[in-house]
Amino acid sequence: MKKISIKAREGSSLIIVICVSAFLMAFALAMIYTAGLSLSRANRRLEQERSYQLARSFSEMLEKELQRYQYLPENKPDASAPGYNADLIAPDAGGTFYQYVVKFLEGQYGEYDPDHPDETIFHFTTGEASGGVDTENYGNIRVVMYKEADEDENEMSGTIHRDTSLDDINTKLIQRYVFTVVVTAEVNGNAFTYRTEYRQMVNYKVRFMYGTNKISVVNDGTGWKDTLGNPLEFNEGEEIQYEYLSGEANIKKCTFENIYQKEGDGTP
Repeated sequence: MKKISIKAREGSSLIIVICVSAFLMAFALAMIYTAGLSLSRANRRLEQERSYQLARSFSEMLEKELQRYQYLPENKPDASAPGYNADLIAPDAGGTFYQYVVKFLEGQYGEYDPDHPDETIFHFTTGEASGGVDTENYGNIRVVMYKEADEDENEMSGTIHRDTSLDDINTKLIQRYVFTVVVTAEVNGNAFTYRTEYRQMVNYKVRFMYGTNKISVVNDGTGWKDTLGNPLEFNEGEEIQYEYLSGEANIKKCTFENIYQKEGDGTP
């Protein structure tokens, strides 16, 4: 009887040991799983933060480039002009984001149409990384742009009395376009988007005209004359007409004002 009792106790102890071992193993596996899950979530949050910082920093860099200049080299102001600052003139060699955007806005690209987004949203391509750098672990960046008209029809032309000062007309900044830049940064499937809207303020060259035939005229400070230098003979009540000449070649000054910014998770 004693042997049976001892064996029974030994069997019970063995069962308890097995149960405790199973519990400890299950607990250990649960801890490992929890740790792995926590690490996965931490990595995901880290990648989300990296995508956020990448989108934000790239967007800020583009804004800095866009607002760095105010003049194109082909129409730069004279060095003797009041307030002249050579740092505000884009380089002759080109290649800046500022010059790219001016060409984009003043070129043949269509204005944004929500019914045809694929045809009116355009992609800005950045250069390849130098030195064979592997960018896979640093994330990918996509930049899209589109423009929408912002000017009043009446701002691009008008009439003035022949004795009116031309200073305001010659220096007027016109709100021509609202220009939108959408920067999307993606790190291992985690995307973050920065969308910024800018208002283009541009000073164009002006063409002055007179009469029903709209002949070109100029004012050299001594009065209105035709392009041959002959003084104009004004009819009673007739005014000088003017129109701003759009296009890259006619830009005297161009600036960009940040008017709106929105951030979000991967959706422009």
